[in-house]
Amino acid sequence: MELIVQILMLFIALNCILKLSFWKNWQAVLFGLLCGGFVMAIYPYAMLQSKAQIADFLNNKTAMQNMAVFITIDSVI
Repeated sequence: MELIVQILMLFIALNCILKLSFWKNWQAVLFGLLCGGFVMAIYPYAMLQSKAQIADFLNNKTAMQNMAVFITIDSVI
């Protein structure tokens, strides 16, 4: 399951890079700043998560099905 998540993260990163390649420089910089702000804001919350909690989430079939729906919608858009 961990391998699937890593492959999914790779495809999402490639998708983002491909989309950014069509943007102007100022748009890409703005997007980078927004991503950096998100990382800074979510960092304290992410540090509170344990590996066991993340593993429980990945083993939750309903949560994974919901995530698959969101990823499919993102791919279509």
